[in-house]
Amino acid sequence: MLEEVWTTEHTTYGYLPVPSDATSVTNGGNELYDVYLTNLGKYRIFGYVSAENFSNDAGRPNGAYSYMVLDNDFSQEEYFYTDPLKPLKVTVAHEYFHAIQNGYSYQEDAAFMEQTATWMEDIVYPAIHDNYNYIGEPYEDTNGNGQYDLSDGFTPPLMQYGHFLWPRYLSDKFGNIIIRTIWDYCGQAAGDNTFAAVESALNDNAYTFIKAYQEYTIWGYDRSSGYSDRANYPIVRIDRTVSGASLLISSVGSPGLAYWDNENLNAQMHWSTVYTQITAPTGTYNFRALGGEPSLIMLVIDNTGAPLRREDVTLASGIGQWSTPGDAVKVIAIVSNLSRTTDGMLWSLMSNGLEKHSAPQLDSIILDATGEKIP
Repeated sequence: MLEEVWTTEHTTYGYLPVPSDATSVTNGGNELYDVYLTNLGKYRIFGYVSAENFSNDAGRPNGAYSYMVLDNDFSQEEYFYTDPLKPLKVTVAHEYFHAIQNGYSYQEDAAFMEQTATWMEDIVYPAIHDNYNYIGEPYEDTNGNGQYDLSDGFTPPLMQYGHFLWPRYLSDKFGNIIIRTIWDYCGQAAGDNTFAAVESALNDNAYTFIKAYQEYTIWGYDRSSGYSDRANYPIVRIDRTVSGASLLISSVGSPGLAYWDNENLNAQMHWSTVYTQITAPTGTYNFRALGGEPSLIMLVIDNTGAPLRREDVTLASGIGQWSTPGDAVKVIAIVSNLSRTTDGMLWSLMSNGLEKHSAPQLDSIILDATGEKIP
């Protein structure tokens, strides 16, 4: 099992060997990679990898050697699998990739490490599909719809497993090698270089992080193209379905953003996306956003049954306008906060002609010297 995973991840896909712990006094008796078996079922943990110390690999000064712990039997009573080999296989593929990651750089974004390790389960064992269980985000599925939600690409904990679709997008778009390239870039400097590494790998492919993320949000809804395994993925959660006539919606009324409630404002976090379905769209719509780095994309569904048509709305200082094309029967409004670090984006989308004061007064939020909101 371990040899099979080792061969696939190193020989087939070219990842560098994990650093040796030969010089450590706690090396398990030799320089080979250490794997321990114990009863993890009582904790509902499949396995884990723990980084021990900096590696002695001069070519990878930011890496660390590690060890792996696996459950000792994956019993049906504890894990509910009728075939214990299935969870064992994907767990080894997942956890050993953590060992590889640590060899490049042990300080990268924890969520991205989980996303790519969950992605690797599919690469080593494409017929098992255990990671489909995470797409519906069973740990964070607040609306109970059992569907994948792109609400945040990198945080919070536990959601990152379902977000293996982000590296799945990258590998389906640019080939599996891009993930290895990202880890090559991660290891070139100390600290967390995840965003910079992904940006560099995308630049190598004449793309940018923003361009890729926007396309990723479209793949989440559009099943006519994109993921190689798209037939097995559910579409993203639709935050709201609203009528196109006299439309007035905002981040403040978003059910999805309510989960990330920020001072009761439903502010949108960084690298997050909200999908609104507009039925019977008509006329012109005005968009306004404050904070973050707003993006608005309209996916048009026309009356011919043709593939979805993407229309990007140009925003100046967070403000833009979009006119409904005559053939549109439905529109998916994709609102994203493209900032890598800044949370708190507020926005509104309303029909042209509605009185201005009807929109949320997003610029009337006043903070005192301590940062508290003044009523």
